[in-house]
Amino acid sequence: MIFDIHTHWFDEEIAASPAGWAGQNSEPHFGALMGGNKLQSFKSIDDFLRDMDAAEVERAAIQGWYFENSANCRRWNRRAYAAVKKHSDRLCAFASVNCASSDFEGVLSEAFEMGFKGAGELHDGVQGFSFGSAQFDEFCACCAEKNFAICLHLSDPRGRDYPNKVATQNSPAFDAARRNKSAKFLFAHFGGGEVFAENFSPPENVFYDCAANTFLYGAAAYKKLPDSVMEKFAFGSDYSLRLYPRKYKTAEMREFAAENAAAVQKKFSQKFFRGNFEMLVG
Repeated sequence: MIFDIHTHWFDEEIAASPAGWAGQNSEPHFGALMGGNKLQSFKSIDDFLRDMDAAEVERAAIQGWYFENSANCRRWNRRAYAAVKKHSDRLCAFASVNCASSDFEGVLSEAFEMGFKGAGELHDGVQGFSFGSAQFDEFCACCAEKNFAICLHLSDPRGRDYPNKVATQNSPAFDAARRNKSAKFLFAHFGGGEVFAENFSPPENVFYDCAANTFLYGAAAYKKLPDSVMEKFAFGSDYSLRLYPRKYKTAEMREFAAENAAAVQKKFSQKFFRGNFEMLVG
């Protein structure tokens, strides 16, 4: 049984014209990243569920997007809630929120009332916040009160560049997790590669995912990780990215799930494919 902690979905209005929507709603990074992105598919919820079935993915968490404007976060949350509530046995969602906005507590409270399971993805470089700030600590405390996991987009400064890539401050993110022990975190994309550092000391309250790993380190990378890190990994695909663009014209989940099933040692598979998902979202 496979649970996917890191997927994405966008409603019909955004999918119809990502660049146009971004221009009309003052989201320049989203427009630059998604407007001409040939790797990004925009799937309906029905297609999403069919792809889950084909990959034998039982449950999936839809991550929010790191919109710059709080009004767009609220709007996406309402649309995601409407989509997810019809399939609550299969889908759950993390709330889009910008913790640099003065109204983040209101956004989180609305998301909690709608049954969201976490907050994020967040991106400090795009959304303009600091992991070392008092406001970020307040945000973490608010999430902890609601039992919201916090998903952070972390990118590897040593990794390959891609159009409109924006750097993240990885070491301060780990420092923030150690400082905010009552909160639980999901550090996406192998924690920005920090998990491979020599003498890496993993914070107890941090989990990691393998989202978009076909473009990052490859399945062989799991063999380079110590057991203490692998025990905190959760399967995440980054659907609806086209993870195998030379093979498939649109996004799918099945091959990525099979690739990870073959690569992850059996002793970690229960936590990787289900257990850590449940630790994060219940």
